[in-house]
Amino acid sequence: MRTVRVESRHFTAMFQTDGAVCSAEAPLSFMLGWSDAKVRGVVKKNRWRATIVAGATADDVRRVLDVESSEPVRKDSDYQPLVFTCLVCGREACFGYGVALREGKIGTWYCTAHRPRGERHGEAQG
Repeated sequence: MRTVRVESRHFTAMFQTDGAVCSAEAPLSFMLGWSDAKVRGVVKKNRWRATIVAGATADDVRRVLDVESSEPVRKDSDYQPLVFTCLVCGREACFGYGVALREGKIGTWYCTAHRPRGERHGEAQG
């Protein structure tokens, strides 16, 4: 069993794997059951940084697995939501096209000013 730490511009989270993801913190929970190879592909595609946590302690494992705890894995003050930025201007984006998180696709994001007209969910309307 390995503990892996994943860092991106918008979050840091850990997951446990034994060849397939068996537990994960909230930002990565969509990866549950994925093979290590599939996870590596998503990490590479999104330019995230993944490191194996050497010598993970039992407390680290409990925190990731949320074992024997009624406490949330993260405190509200530690919560970092995913924030996407506009492909055109870099402002915070509200409109995502081609997004399928369970498949590892973050898609392309736009702010209101740069949202492609006549499109919905990445497909042209007829």
